[in-house]
Amino acid sequence: MKKLNILAAALLSSIALSACSVDSPERDNFDYSFLEEGDVDLEPQAADLPLSATPVDAAIEIDFRDSLGGFELPKEVELVSIVIDSVEVYRDEGHGQGYWKVVNTRPMELELTELTGGRVEKIASGPIGDGEFSGVRLHIPKVRALTEDGAVEVVLPGEYLMLDGEFETVDLETTELTINFGGLRTFERHKGAYIMDPNVTVEVEMHD
Repeated sequence: MKKLNILAAALLSSIALSACSVDSPERDNFDYSFLEEGDVDLEPQAADLPLSATPVDAAIEIDFRDSLGGFELPKEVELVSIVIDSVEVYRDEGHGQGYWKVVNTRPMELELTELTGGRVEKIASGPIGDGEFSGVRLHIPKVRALTEDGAVEVVLPGEYLMLDGEFETVDLETTELTINFGGLRTFERHKGAYIMDPNVTVEVEMHD
């Protein structure tokens, strides 16, 4: 995997430049990066979302979608899917302190080719309490393409998607984050391998 990532790096960079201006809406002051497991601080973590809530609890919902349109996959590729096995948000406690809070650990496989044209899939939701947050982290251990010859691996720049940006949760309201993955526009075959370097943006809305 490491060797394949190195070989693909140059092409991934050129793909990202061509897609960044046309794929997703303007982000709400979020930056993104892809990291390998060894580059990610996985501790400390707080418990999962509570199973019940009072009527005044703040809530969070995280939705996921891919390209808004205008992509074309290689003719031999029937679909592209992504596995997300954890979703976390970073809660700020002030004075440089904070922690990652798990909001979903139920593994799910999403078919990116079905999440286009504005269609979304909910990947996390529930009561979370009011507070300030500054990040979202998705673990993406696998991306695969189904071709006429069977399923094959698709290489991402890293298995952890890190989204850095501020948002808040408020009692009696739901904070909705929509992650625009923007991967299908960058899907390419290079030297026998399929690679993808998504252009990721985030939209934030609050509603009752």
